[in-house]
Parts: sequence; structure tokens; C-alpha cells
Amino acid sequence: MAAAGIIQGLNTAGATGSEAFVAAVSTTVVGGLLIFGAEYGEAASERDSQLAIIEAERRRVEMSPQEEYDELVDIYRRKGLSDRVAREVATELNAKDALTAQLDAEYGIKEIGDIVRPMWVGRWSAAGFMVGSMIPWPFLLIVPVLTREIVLAVIVAVGLVVSAVTGARSDGSNVITSVVRTLGIGFGTMAISLVAGSLVSF
Repeated sequence: MAAAGIIQGLNTAGATGSEAFVAAVSTTVVGGLLIFGAEYGEAASERDSQLAIIEAERRRVEMSPQEEYDELVDIYRRKGLSDRVAREVATELNAKDALTAQLDAEYGIKEIGDIVRPMWVGRWSAAGFMVGSMIPWPFLLIVPVLTREIVLAVIVAVGLVVSAVTGARSDGSNVITSVVRTLGIGFGTMAISLVAGSLVSF
């Protein structure tokens, strides 16, 4: 979206295909680095929080095993299990791995190794941004200037619809609402770029 908006603005300003291509490449590289940094920082903070939780829970299990067991029983009782079944579940899980049982029940951490990996999150986020930004590249060099804006708008629309549908299905939200909202934001951004590009010229 960011790359498409810049390309649209440059195209309106009269930039040639090669000029727009260079700008698109720069946007993709710089944007990818920024996305990586932002996602890495956020994931690293979350990982630090998870590690702190694990360490604190480990100390509690070591110092007050009975209290942690009772807390585990209470958690499963609140989930709807009878007192007998809750104690059976807690006893079995506690015997296998008391720390993992507590982390799963209280924080949703299934295993000790099941924590956020900042590098992995950052790389995939940056890769997703860069791949999406590369889609318009070929069209900047092969599509005539007069039809470039139309082709770019179609590419952006298809990309926005796909991402909106995927996101809506993953979180269970309304697909139509998500598509309309995403298209509105996307083309609103394109319109701003169009206006900005019309204020300058090459």
C-alpha cells in the first residue's frame, strides 16, 4: 500500500517509469527495514515479558507447590469442571510438569519453548511487506503511462481484498465489512497520494 501510494503520487507528478521504479525499490527496501525493526522491537518486548512470567512462575512452583496446585485446581473448576475432575486433571498435569501446567492454564504458554521469537516475527513481517511492495514493479516498466494508474489501482484492489478476506477469516470477523473498510482506507490513501502528486511536477 505504501509503495503503491508513492508510485501513484509520482506517476501523477509526471515521473517516468524508471523514476517511479527507483522510488518503488527504495520504498520497498526502507519500508522492509522499518517493518522489521518495529515488529522485532514489539516481539522482543513480548518475549521479555513471557520470560519474566516463566521465571516468576518457576519460583512460585518451587517455593509454594501446594498453593500453585490449589490455584490450578481452582482454574479448572472455574472452567466448569467438577471439584473431583478438576483435582484429577490438576494432579495428572502437575505430576507430569508442574511449571508447564501452570503456564498453560494461566497464560496460555503451552511449552517453555513456546514463546515469541523476535527475529522470526521481524523477518516474516518484513518479507511480507517487501513481497507485496514488489508486485507493481514490473508494470512500471512495461505498462504505458496512460494506463499505469488503472493497472496499479486494480493490483492494489486485488491485494487489499485478498488481505481483508484472509484477515477476516482468521479472526472470525465479518468479511464484507472488513473488505469495505480495507478498500476505503486503501483507496483513501491512494487519493491523498494522487493529490500530493498533482502539486508537484518533474
